[in-house]
Amino acid sequence: MRGNYVTNNCTDLVDQLKRYYLTVIYSLIFILGVVGNISALLIYFFKVRPWKNTTITMIHIAMTDFLYLMSLPFLVKYYSNNDFWTLGDFMCKLVRFIFHLNMYGTIHLLMFVSIFRCIAVIYPLKAPDLQKKRWGLLVIFISWITIGALITPMLTMFSTQTTNDTVTCLDFASLDPQKIQVYNFILTGLGFFIPLLIVLICYIIIVMKLAERPEMPNFRKVKARRFVVLILVVFIICFLPYHVLRIIRISTNYPSYSSCVTNTVQAVYIIIRTFAGINTLFDLLLYTAAGEQFKKAFIPTAASVWHCLFTPRLVQL
Repeated sequence: MRGNYVTNNCTDLVDQLKRYYLTVIYSLIFILGVVGNISALLIYFFKVRPWKNTTITMIHIAMTDFLYLMSLPFLVKYYSNNDFWTLGDFMCKLVRFIFHLNMYGTIHLLMFVSIFRCIAVIYPLKAPDLQKKRWGLLVIFISWITIGALITPMLTMFSTQTTNDTVTCLDFASLDPQKIQVYNFILTGLGFFIPLLIVLICYIIIVMKLAERPEMPNFRKVKARRFVVLILVVFIICFLPYHVLRIIRISTNYPSYSSCVTNTVQAVYIIIRTFAGINTLFDLLLYTAAGEQFKKAFIPTAASVWHCLFTPRLVQL
């Protein structure tokens, strides 16, 4: 009797987190993210000149963030409707795929930004050449080819499922663990942990090289370190907990584990999963750190976008 009570409580917790926590958090990310990313794209397209390597990379991150944000209203509807999917199999595949496209696209693009920053510190005379647009275009090409090869198999995995007249659209970690566990290890290693290691190595090299230059003013050293530090913060806060919990979630989603263990892990995973979505807000900090032109224009532009989107207007007859 007590076992059934505990099991029901675990199940209820998962259901409540989906219906209320995910609905609220995704709604907040959508509102703040739309304002921030529309502002970022407007600034990059109309105010930042000339476009450099980093500029092109940041524009692509902002565009993938915006694409992810556009998928959130569908998830808000889904979770607020008690996990009942009404939009068909194609939209289920698309919405789930966009999340991973955004996350791994951001991870790999930021990895390349860290590499270029590191090279610029090691070889300062080459820094002007590294900022040329052709390097940014090369980074975009390599990144999207890599990410496409890495996550395209997901399109065959996501699909709607019907149980007792209820149609669901499961997230990646809730799929059959026997079918996805090996792929998940490959995806996690190539998609996240290797880029994290590269960013960490770049940061260590930057710190060591800057320490060898006592003649460089401190404010320039801080500026050189700050951007890679912010990238590390995004990796550690937004992406590391998600990938660790995803491994645990898939590993405990077997019948050999009690339903309460499975549901408890799922509850923690649901909370952590939103961290990966919050990266769309952290990216705004990266844009401001990437260039002075963006920093000066962001607040007034964001205020104007907020006013246009959310300030009620009186209709004059």
